[in-house]
Amino acid sequence: MLKPGTILITGAGGFIGAALAEHYLAHDWKVVALVRRIPETKREGVSYRQFELRSPIEATLLRGVDVVVHAAYVRSEQAPDAFRVNVGAATTLLDAALGERVRRLIFVSSLSARPDARTVYGRQKHAIEQLFPKGRLPRLVRKVRTVEHYLGCKHLFRLKSERHVLQPPQALDQQRRTRHE
Repeated sequence: MLKPGTILITGAGGFIGAALAEHYLAHDWKVVALVRRIPETKREGVSYRQFELRSPIEATLLRGVDVVVHAAYVRSEQAPDAFRVNVGAATTLLDAALGERVRRLIFVSSLSARPDARTVYGRQKHAIEQLFPKGRLPRLVRKVRTVEHYLGCKHLFRLKSERHVLQPPQALDQQRRTRHE
């Protein structure tokens, strides 16, 4: 298992990203949360940085980071150039991670990710997956059916060096059960 270090999470203001930040913080990781808007109420122990997928990545942003989780996403309903923005941001993030020798890079994808997907979302996720070839960096492209599926999977939150997988925290299991009761 990877020893706690520094984890940077894009999209940390979203549902999945926020859950990941909470989990890693509870497991002694230093969390750098990249968010569109810095929250008024900040979680103690989390370093928040404003981040837009359209903006260039600061050269120092990934310095000292061990793991990057890319969960940020611009929805096509919100921007006509979403495909270009999402693929471009993932390319820039991957290049920056390689330059800083980040130990792990995790991309939160979707089961709908296919070149012939019916949705722009699926085609975008597929295009981004193609940016992460094996061998360049230990990485995981994690396909998720829904947010509920993501939080219910038993292997998503805990990083293991030999498999590069994650395990969900008990708090999220309890939260999930409570919502479905």
